[in-house]
Amino acid sequence: MKIKKYLLLVCLVGSSNAATLNVSNITPAAAGSRILVDSNNNTLKSGYIAVGYFNNLTAPQFATSTGLDLENDFNVLGSAGNSFEVDFASSGSIIPGGIDFSASATTSSTVNSDFIGKMAYVVIGNASSLALATEAFIYAVGLTIPEDPSTGIGIDLSTSSLAGTIEFGSGDGVANVLLGANDLGQISNALKTAVLVPEPSSLLLSAIGALALLRRKR
Repeated sequence: MKIKKYLLLVCLVGSSNAATLNVSNITPAAAGSRILVDSNNNTLKSGYIAVGYFNNLTAPQFATSTGLDLENDFNVLGSAGNSFEVDFASSGSIIPGGIDFSASATTSSTVNSDFIGKMAYVVIGNASSLALATEAFIYAVGLTIPEDPSTGIGIDLSTSSLAGTIEFGSGDGVANVLLGANDLGQISNALKTAVLVPEPSSLLLSAIGALALLRRKR
Protein backbone atom coordinates (compact mmCIF):
# COMPACT_ATOMS: atom_id res chain seq x y z
CA MET A 1 0.00 0.00 0.00
CA LYS A 2 2.82 2.43 0.85
CA ILE A 3 4.49 1.72 -2.50
CA LYS A 4 1.25 2.48 -4.37
CA LYS A 5 0.83 5.77 -2.53
CA TYR A 6 4.41 6.71 -3.32
CA LEU A 7 3.95 5.96 -7.02
CA LEU A 8 0.75 8.04 -7.08
CA LEU A 9 2.57 10.98 -5.52
CA VAL A 10 5.36 10.77 -8.10
CA CYS A 11 2.81 10.75 -10.91
CA LEU A 12 1.03 13.79 -9.51
CA VAL A 13 4.24 15.75 -9.11
CA GLY A 14 5.36 14.89 -12.59
CA SER A 15 2.06 15.78 -14.25
CA SER A 16 1.92 19.47 -13.26
CA ASN A 17 4.34 22.31 -12.73
CA ALA A 18 4.19 25.30 -10.43
CA ALA A 19 5.40 28.80 -11.19
CA THR A 20 6.11 30.67 -7.94
CA LEU A 21 7.29 34.27 -7.46
CA ASN A 22 7.99 35.83 -4.09
CA VAL A 23 7.88 39.62 -3.60
CA SER A 24 9.52 41.55 -0.76
CA ASN A 25 10.68 45.11 -0.08
CA ILE A 26 12.21 44.53 3.36
CA THR A 27 15.79 43.62 4.21
CA PRO A 28 17.38 41.69 7.09
CA ALA A 29 18.70 45.02 8.36
CA ALA A 30 15.16 46.46 8.40
CA ALA A 31 16.49 50.02 8.06
CA GLY A 32 17.33 49.31 4.42
CA SER A 33 13.74 48.45 3.59
CA ARG A 34 12.07 50.42 0.77
CA ILE A 35 8.61 50.73 2.26
CA LEU A 36 5.51 51.46 0.21
CA VAL A 37 3.95 54.95 0.25
CA ASP A 38 1.24 56.78 -1.67
CA SER A 39 1.67 59.89 -3.83
CA ASN A 40 1.58 62.09 -0.69
CA ASN A 41 4.28 59.99 1.03
CA ASN A 42 1.79 58.42 3.45
CA THR A 43 2.73 54.84 4.33
CA LEU A 44 0.42 52.28 2.74
CA LYS A 45 -0.71 49.57 5.15
CA SER A 46 -3.26 47.80 2.98
CA GLY A 47 -4.46 47.66 -0.59
CA TYR A 48 -3.99 45.31 -3.53
CA ILE A 49 -0.92 43.41 -4.68
CA ALA A 50 -0.62 40.73 -7.34
CA VAL A 51 1.83 39.20 -9.79
CA GLY A 52 0.79 38.48 -13.36
CA TYR A 53 0.91 39.85 -16.90
CA PHE A 54 -0.92 42.38 -19.05
CA ASN A 55 -2.73 41.37 -22.22
CA ASN A 56 -2.35 44.62 -24.15
CA LEU A 57 -1.46 47.58 -21.91
CA THR A 58 2.14 48.82 -21.93
CA ALA A 59 4.06 51.41 -19.91
CA PRO A 60 2.99 54.51 -21.88
CA GLN A 61 -0.67 53.53 -21.45
CA PHE A 62 -0.56 53.06 -17.67
CA ALA A 63 -0.53 56.84 -17.16
CA THR A 64 -3.78 57.21 -19.13
CA SER A 65 -5.55 54.23 -17.55
CA THR A 66 -8.16 53.98 -14.82
CA GLY A 67 -8.03 51.33 -12.15
CA LEU A 68 -10.75 49.46 -13.99
CA ASP A 69 -8.70 49.55 -17.20
CA LEU A 70 -5.81 47.91 -15.37
CA GLU A 71 -8.01 45.26 -13.79
CA ASN A 72 -9.65 44.32 -17.08
CA ASP A 73 -6.28 43.85 -18.80
CA PHE A 74 -4.32 42.18 -15.99
CA ASN A 75 -4.08 38.40 -15.52
CA VAL A 76 -3.31 37.40 -11.93
CA LEU A 77 -0.92 34.54 -11.16
CA GLY A 78 -2.42 32.81 -8.13
CA SER A 79 -4.31 35.03 -5.67
CA ALA A 80 -4.07 38.73 -4.84
CA GLY A 81 -3.02 40.01 -1.41
CA ASN A 82 -4.09 43.06 0.61
CA SER A 83 -1.65 43.61 3.48
CA PHE A 84 1.42 45.85 3.54
CA GLU A 85 2.30 45.28 7.20
CA VAL A 86 4.98 42.63 7.66
CA ASP A 87 6.01 40.74 10.78
CA PHE A 88 9.75 41.34 10.71
CA ALA A 89 11.96 38.27 11.22
CA SER A 90 9.27 36.60 13.34
CA SER A 91 10.03 39.09 16.11
CA GLY A 92 6.43 40.22 16.41
CA SER A 93 7.43 43.75 15.35
CA ILE A 94 5.53 45.16 12.39
CA ILE A 95 6.99 47.14 9.49
CA PRO A 96 4.16 49.25 8.00
CA GLY A 97 4.54 49.57 4.25
CA GLY A 98 6.37 46.24 4.08
CA ILE A 99 5.63 43.63 1.42
CA ASP A 100 5.99 39.89 1.96
CA PHE A 101 3.95 38.26 -0.78
CA SER A 102 4.01 35.02 -2.73
CA ALA A 103 2.11 34.20 -5.92
CA SER A 104 1.97 30.76 -7.46
CA ALA A 105 -0.17 28.81 -9.88
CA THR A 106 -0.10 25.41 -11.49
CA THR A 107 1.15 25.64 -15.05
CA SER A 108 0.81 22.81 -17.51
CA SER A 109 -0.32 22.24 -21.06
CA THR A 110 -3.95 22.51 -19.94
CA VAL A 111 -3.88 24.74 -16.82
CA ASN A 112 -2.74 28.38 -16.90
CA SER A 113 -0.41 27.67 -19.79
CA ASP A 114 -0.97 31.26 -20.96
CA PHE A 115 1.25 32.50 -18.11
CA ILE A 116 4.35 30.65 -19.28
CA GLY A 117 6.83 32.89 -21.03
CA LYS A 118 4.92 36.13 -20.34
CA MET A 119 6.67 39.16 -18.87
CA ALA A 120 5.94 39.23 -15.13
CA TYR A 121 4.64 42.38 -13.42
CA VAL A 122 4.06 43.30 -9.79
CA VAL A 123 0.95 45.49 -9.55
CA ILE A 124 0.02 47.37 -6.37
CA GLY A 125 -3.08 49.49 -5.75
CA ASN A 126 -4.29 51.60 -2.83
CA ALA A 127 -7.68 49.83 -2.56
CA SER A 128 -8.98 46.29 -2.13
CA SER A 129 -9.07 45.79 -5.91
CA LEU A 130 -7.51 47.44 -8.95
CA ALA A 131 -10.94 48.57 -10.12
CA LEU A 132 -11.36 50.63 -6.93
CA ALA A 133 -7.78 51.94 -6.81
CA THR A 134 -7.08 55.62 -7.34
CA GLU A 135 -3.31 55.11 -7.23
CA ALA A 136 -1.02 52.31 -8.37
CA PHE A 137 2.57 51.10 -8.55
CA ILE A 138 3.55 48.87 -11.49
CA TYR A 139 6.89 47.07 -11.67
CA ALA A 140 8.14 45.03 -14.64
CA VAL A 141 10.07 42.23 -12.98
CA GLY A 142 12.57 41.79 -15.81
CA LEU A 143 11.92 38.08 -16.28
CA THR A 144 9.31 35.85 -17.84
CA ILE A 145 7.05 33.58 -15.83
CA PRO A 146 8.76 30.16 -15.80
CA GLU A 147 7.10 26.82 -16.26
CA ASP A 148 8.71 24.97 -13.41
CA PRO A 149 11.35 26.67 -11.26
CA SER A 150 12.88 24.25 -8.78
CA THR A 151 12.54 26.93 -6.11
CA GLY A 152 10.51 30.11 -5.86
CA ILE A 153 11.89 33.13 -7.70
CA GLY A 154 12.50 36.12 -5.46
CA ILE A 155 11.51 39.64 -6.55
CA ASP A 156 13.60 41.93 -4.35
CA LEU A 157 12.25 45.48 -4.24
CA SER A 158 14.45 46.52 -1.31
CA THR A 159 17.66 47.07 -3.29
CA SER A 160 18.72 50.54 -4.41
CA SER A 161 19.38 49.21 -7.92
CA LEU A 162 16.35 47.20 -9.03
CA ALA A 163 16.73 44.36 -11.50
CA GLY A 164 13.47 45.30 -13.21
CA THR A 165 11.81 48.58 -14.15
CA ILE A 166 9.30 50.80 -12.37
CA GLU A 167 6.78 51.51 -15.13
CA PHE A 168 4.20 53.46 -13.11
CA GLY A 169 4.94 55.20 -9.85
CA SER A 170 8.47 55.92 -8.64
CA GLY A 171 11.20 54.91 -6.25
CA ASP A 172 11.81 58.31 -4.66
CA GLY A 173 9.21 58.45 -1.91
CA VAL A 174 10.18 59.98 1.44
CA ALA A 175 9.09 58.23 4.63
CA ASN A 176 10.17 57.02 8.02
CA VAL A 177 10.75 53.29 8.46
CA LEU A 178 9.05 52.03 11.60
CA LEU A 179 9.78 48.71 13.27
CA GLY A 180 7.00 48.32 15.81
CA ALA A 181 7.29 51.41 18.03
CA ASN A 182 10.88 52.11 16.94
CA ASP A 183 11.63 54.78 14.31
CA LEU A 184 14.58 53.53 12.23
CA GLY A 185 15.00 56.80 10.40
CA GLN A 186 13.95 58.45 7.17
CA ILE A 187 14.51 57.05 3.70
CA SER A 188 14.24 58.85 0.35
CA ASN A 189 13.84 55.81 -1.89
CA ALA A 190 10.47 54.47 -0.77
CA LEU A 191 8.31 52.79 -3.43
CA LYS A 192 5.71 55.40 -4.35
CA THR A 193 2.36 54.96 -6.06
CA ALA A 194 1.15 57.37 -8.74
CA VAL A 195 -2.33 58.77 -9.34
CA LEU A 196 -4.50 56.92 -11.86
CA VAL A 197 -6.97 58.54 -14.24
CA PRO A 198 -10.31 58.88 -12.37
CA GLU A 199 -13.32 56.89 -13.54
CA PRO A 200 -15.86 59.02 -15.48
CA SER A 201 -18.44 58.38 -12.76
CA SER A 202 -16.04 59.79 -10.15
CA LEU A 203 -15.50 62.92 -12.23
CA LEU A 204 -19.26 63.35 -12.61
CA LEU A 205 -19.81 63.08 -8.86
CA SER A 206 -17.05 65.63 -8.25
CA ALA A 207 -18.66 68.02 -10.73
CA ILE A 208 -22.08 67.61 -9.09
CA GLY A 209 -20.53 68.27 -5.69
CA ALA A 210 -18.81 71.41 -6.96
CA LEU A 211 -22.06 72.73 -8.45
CA ALA A 212 -23.86 72.07 -5.17
CA LEU A 213 -21.24 74.11 -3.28
CA LEU A 214 -21.57 76.99 -5.74
CA ARG A 215 -25.35 77.06 -5.26
CA ARG A 216 -24.98 77.15 -1.49
CA LYS A 217 -22.57 80.08 -1.71
CA ARG A 218 -25.08 81.99 -3.81
